[in-house]
Amino acid sequence: MATLRGKVLLSRLQDGFAAAPGPVLRRALSLSLIMLVFFIIQSPVIFEFVAERADAVIQDYLPFHVASEKALAGEGARLYDPDYFHSLITQEHGFLWFYAPTMFLFLAPFGLAPYGAAKFLWLGASIAAVAAGARWLTRKNLALILVAATSPAAWSLMKTGQFSAFFTLLACAGLLMSKTRPVLAGVLLGVLTLKPQYGLLIPVFLIVTGSWRTVFWAVTTALFSASLSLFAFGPEPWLAYIQSLTSAHADFMALDSGSGRITLLDTLRNLGMTHVSGLAVYAPALAAAAVAIIYAARRGASHRTLAALAMLLSVITAPYIWIYDWLLVAFPLLILIADGKIAGMRAQTAAAVLWYLPIASYMTESSAVVPAIWIFAAAAIGVIYCDVLGLRFAPARLAAAR
Repeated sequence: MATLRGKVLLSRLQDGFAAAPGPVLRRALSLSLIMLVFFIIQSPVIFEFVAERADAVIQDYLPFHVASEKALAGEGARLYDPDYFHSLITQEHGFLWFYAPTMFLFLAPFGLAPYGAAKFLWLGASIAAVAAGARWLTRKNLALILVAATSPAAWSLMKTGQFSAFFTLLACAGLLMSKTRPVLAGVLLGVLTLKPQYGLLIPVFLIVTGSWRTVFWAVTTALFSASLSLFAFGPEPWLAYIQSLTSAHADFMALDSGSGRITLLDTLRNLGMTHVSGLAVYAPALAAAAVAIIYAARRGASHRTLAALAMLLSVITAPYIWIYDWLLVAFPLLILIADGKIAGMRAQTAAAVLWYLPIASYMTESSAVVPAIWIFAAAAIGVIYCDVLGLRFAPARLAAAR
């Protein structure tokens, strides 16, 4: 019986990989299972469930737990004071708190439990979010589910202790269900305003798809969440948060991001541009991405395809995004792969590059990593966009004419 089950499982895996469009992409995805080695290397950090927070290794989950605990104790406003927040952890690591007070509603359950138990809950929920999202997006393709769970994107978020798995799933679900289940989609996208940098292009997607009920429920949910946080934690955290936007938050955004923050603005700054001149380039780039979504819709892209392209374009135009948010790339890639949309050799290569790109930020601390990752990502997404929509470059058309 065990042998039979093993054969069935192996057959499902083979069929799953075979469903990937093209040999380059199939090989690249199968090699993703090698990432298990990276998980094993980082297992002392990922699976560390110490009882006391003071004994924990430094990772991003640590300030989330601190913030949840302090917010429940009525000290939410003080978290926006950099000196106070540093004193709660350690001065050396420079953690800051910039999330809107609505984030306290999401974090509250974690603040009710000791550090180890809360981290266990976070890790289990993160793994479940990755697996459930991959299962849904790929229509139960077992091979792609395993590939997603062992992807560089999943490894990066678990290594750093981030919550990006939940918000990426919210973004995918909200976009994909905006036509069929607009109320639920709107609620999910309204909750996504906890990480507003993810969603600058979401309104464009909702408008071009005529998802007006989703827009209504997204706005309603966002306003309700803000009101609920105001009722639960008082006005002080909101006043402190608003003040931080023009002080500590603005100062932080102008700092060198190291090798983790991979935005267009950081890329331009690392290439020598000032913050102001960078904004002059960023605004047209954001507008161009919005136009690209509109153009894809007019080209007749399906709802799933358009959602995937909107998410990919959101990554390279986000004003604030880190390498641990790379599931925002992996999930839309899974949609396009499962639907057989990435067919051309160049697009397959571009998708493979995108899949493994997060690893680059952990290989060196050089400031050149930020522009390199963003430039490679933008180029790869551009290639995939053209391939999915059937666009061809001028040299290719000339060659075909000859």
